[in-house]
Amino acid sequence: MLGVRMHVWCVTVLALLWLTVGASAQTPNPMAITVEQAVAEALQRNLSILAERYEIPRAEAEVIAARLRPNPVLSLGGDHLDVLGTGYDNTNNAGPPEYAARVDWPLERPSKRRARIAVAEQARAAAELRLQDALRQLALEVQQAFVELQAAKESLQLARANQQTFEELVAINAARVRAGDLAPIELVRTRVSAIQLNQAVIQAETPLARGAKPASGPDGAGRGAGYLRGRRGHAPG
Repeated sequence: MLGVRMHVWCVTVLALLWLTVGASAQTPNPMAITVEQAVAEALQRNLSILAERYEIPRAEAEVIAARLRPNPVLSLGGDHLDVLGTGYDNTNNAGPPEYAARVDWPLERPSKRRARIAVAEQARAAAELRLQDALRQLALEVQQAFVELQAAKESLQLARANQQTFEELVAINAARVRAGDLAPIELVRTRVSAIQLNQAVIQAETPLARGAKPASGPDGAGRGAGYLRGRRGHAPG
């Protein structure tokens, strides 16, 4: 389940970072978001991490409860009491009043309390380890998403640069064909290469477009929607 949640978080990170990239293109001087800042905000706002953090105080409370010793219990009771004030006589055949008191004090074996405390402390240690593992996995997922987004951006920029170069080359070759300096077949080859580069640009845009779709999963898209909220004017650095 944790692996599925981290996968959903990774997709959400890609989506939100893509939003920051689109907005930063319209911002003159965007402030760069470093991978350390992205990881820090993810660790602070991820709901699964918050849930794991709250498990530690609960485990500590279990340790405190396990250390408690059983308290003595005093029980008081009464029977045949003259509550209505009618008195006791041969007619009502009541009385005499009866009173009872007792003390119950459970006695535990010494090893039982030690074992109970040991189990509670192990549960607390397990909760702390689960939190550390969740922090590690989430940080890794955010870093991977950050790197994948950067790689996708660079691939897209390279594909667009090649596309622009071949578009200029097609225009030059068309002019040379009209002037008779180039065979028409060479112009056809150049145009085919330009079409292939257009396809390469579309393929480079696909990962970013896929990452921009809302993530769905056990926690929904809202799991990661907050950690870059308010940063749409910033770009990853």
